[in-house]
Amino acid sequence: MAASRNGNFFTDLGHRLKLYFSSVDVPLTGTVDSAMMDKYLTDLSTQLDVAPVDASLTFTGAEVKVVGGTSGTAVDKDKLKQDLTALLVSQHSTEVTIPMKEQQPAVKTADLQAAVDHGRALLSAPVTLTFKDKSWTITTSQIGSFMDFTTTDVNGVSTMEPYLSPDKMATFFASIAADVATDPKDATFKSDGSKAWVVPPWMVRNWTRRRPLRP
Repeated sequence: MAASRNGNFFTDLGHRLKLYFSSVDVPLTGTVDSAMMDKYLTDLSTQLDVAPVDASLTFTGAEVKVVGGTSGTAVDKDKLKQDLTALLVSQHSTEVTIPMKEQQPAVKTADLQAAVDHGRALLSAPVTLTFKDKSWTITTSQIGSFMDFTTTDVNGVSTMEPYLSPDKMATFFASIAADVATDPKDATFKSDGSKAWVVPPWMVRNWTRRRPLRP
């Protein structure tokens, strides 16, 4: 109908009469619901995307080891949307290869070298703790079991740093608490009736040293 109704009356009438004896190719035009297309592509990505795996550190005994990361893949939704839009209005069926793009891990093996050096420094020798006449030695294997790591952003680059985890050391701290813990002692004061002075906690049992206060 559009082919015979785009001019004046006499021209359109001639076109209509001609259509009784010959055909005219009319180009197909169409539109795609962008919201529905986006939902379809999101559902497809959920099924096909493979997330990258960041490189990480492991502590085995007194050794620091790097577990290499792996790249992932994701549906190239922009490219696929463009391909599907062109295909849907062409009025023919075909197979479409889903374009995929590589996804790099945020933390790569090379990014962990500083963390490896730091971790090896922490594990380089045992540590001995002393308190009065008692001592406790923390072996390198124990230090390794106490270690954990955290990721921070340094100039836009994810950087991993090892540290000694208080939670992992809690059992060790509990085992020595009874030998190092001391109860607090409150300060007090003394008076001779006309003057008063503060007695620090460490002098509570020794009244020979006094610090007089003004009345």
